[in-house]
Amino acid sequence: MDSDLRVNEKMLSFEKCHNEVQVIFVNQIGEGHSKTVQGAVDMVPDYNKHKVKIYIYLGIYRKKVYVPASKPYISFVGKRNQTASAVITWNGNSFDKGANGQALGTYNSATVGVDLDYFCATENSVIVVASGKGMQVTLRVNGPRAMFYRVRIK
Repeated sequence: MDSDLRVNEKMLSFEKCHNEVQVIFVNQIGEGHSKTVQGAVDMVPDYNKHKVKIYIYLGIYRKKVYVPASKPYISFVGKRNQTASAVITWNGNSFDKGANGQALGTYNSATVGVDLDYFCATENSVIVVASGKGMQVTLRVNGPRAMFYRVRIK
């Protein structure tokens, strides 16, 4: 496996490393930089020019995640050899209302929506829990360069 996809769990630091890679830790109980995956994505500066690894600790994260085109070079990294341990899920569908009060529609109903170049996900899961009405999208990627390694999508 590419060493670029690994995170040293003993070195929990948000500071830039010598190779200009930032690591943001997501932990639901507050022992990381963010309690949510979306919160970690929001921490990445717009038009970022360096790699950012978002290390997602064990747990079930029940919130939609959207990675906009303005935040390139992001990687979602879970614990090695435990693809079922970091789960992103959302119980919604295309009929749910968005911030503008209108139905989301199929395109915007994605549990994880990625609209950027140079996205990578490894060692985690994206699982959708259906609410019983309407269509929903588990994962939507709108970018020419994306990689998924040891990721379960249900």
